Amino acid sequence: MRWLLVVMTLALLAGCATAQEVCTKKGYDPGTDAYAKCMKQQSIPD
Repeated sequence: MRWLLVVMTLALLAGCATAQEVCTKKGYDPGTDAYAKCMKQQSIPD
């Protein structure tokens, strides 16, 4: 049963995107004001 918990945890984590990934996929370039704004928005909890 422990292996099932490990597999499920890994599957859940694989679906999580980092703030950097989200902002880059939206087309923002690192080092720009728009990228910084996107990163700031990603860090604010819903």
